[in-house]
Amino acid sequence: MMVFWAFTGYFAGPVALNLRSFRHVAGVVVGTTAVAALVMAAAGAGRSEVAGCAVMSLLSSSSFAFTHRCSAWMLRVVQELDAARGAQARLAVAEERLRFARDLHDVTGRNLAVIALKSELAVRTARLGRPGAVEQMAEVQRLAGEAQQEMRELVRGYRKVDLAAEVAGARSVLEAAGVECRTEGTGDEHTAALLPEEVQSAFGWVVREGTTNVLRHSEARQCRLRVRVVPGRWAELVLENDGAARDAAAKGSGGGPGSGSGGSGLVGLRERLAGAGGTLTAGPVAGSGGRFRLTARLPLAPADAPSGRIPRQAAGGEGLLGRVRGFPGRVRGAGAHPDTATTPVPDPGGTATGTGRGDVREAARETAGKGEAR
Repeated sequence: MMVFWAFTGYFAGPVALNLRSFRHVAGVVVGTTAVAALVMAAAGAGRSEVAGCAVMSLLSSSSFAFTHRCSAWMLRVVQELDAARGAQARLAVAEERLRFARDLHDVTGRNLAVIALKSELAVRTARLGRPGAVEQMAEVQRLAGEAQQEMRELVRGYRKVDLAAEVAGARSVLEAAGVECRTEGTGDEHTAALLPEEVQSAFGWVVREGTTNVLRHSEARQCRLRVRVVPGRWAELVLENDGAARDAAAKGSGGGPGSGSGGSGLVGLRERLAGAGGTLTAGPVAGSGGRFRLTARLPLAPADAPSGRIPRQAAGGEGLLGRVRGFPGRVRGAGAHPDTATTPVPDPGGTATGTGRGDVREAARETAGKGEAR
């Protein structure tokens, strides 16, 4: 009799695997128990034996059904976990590719623009018979070497962007193209030290990309950079120039109103800032007579919140933007950024706002355009 009710319980297990509803499984268990009781009654067993067989059959059927379904559930969980791990690995690879693509665009774009400017300055200086062409080409050689080093750091994943260094580089590059650059910021002396490193790095990329777009896509003569912080709430960087970007350039870099999710440039910056909970807006300023504004805003956690705005000077005479020589005010010379010249850049045309400015900027556009076409 023990073998009989054990067999009936074992039969209920595989059947329960193919059933999704609990009611159907319960029906199989009850049906198996009833069949076992009827068979025992038909065999002439007494009431006590029939009742005992029914109880044991009910217990064995329930046990086997529960065991089989639990085993199947665990198998499905393991399979889903394995699939989730595979999907996670694929997403990690895709995310790393996007990060590398954004960083590659940001690093090479500005470097190519600076090299184009320096090369054009050297060519015009040599044609006019003025001294300084050799020095400019030496700067081009140095910049190319530093670009290679940045590429190595980018590939290794160790590249960090410093906001003060990017501001210095932006000012010197814009000055070389004949664009007057002013930086603005007020606040107490502790702001620079308390601004989170992640915010400084993100703003550094914004300054780099914004400067590149000014050189490529605008006819600006003046550019203004402003950084301010609302304690415990957000930090904001605004880059504004008086040369509205061309429509085609805005669409290509993601700055147009209908820009989608593809492309690079401003789209990459939006993705970078969105990952930190920030926003990026770009477009002409209404009623400003052709001014173009790029605004980046990032949230600040209460623990990381500075106590004011970006200072002009911090303790010891230097602040976040104050480390850039001459802040605030117009750039004089090339500044101290490692990606730009360490000596004043001569203007072969005589003045920074003369005919040489447009030629040099056009050379930067052509060089950048060839690089993007490839």
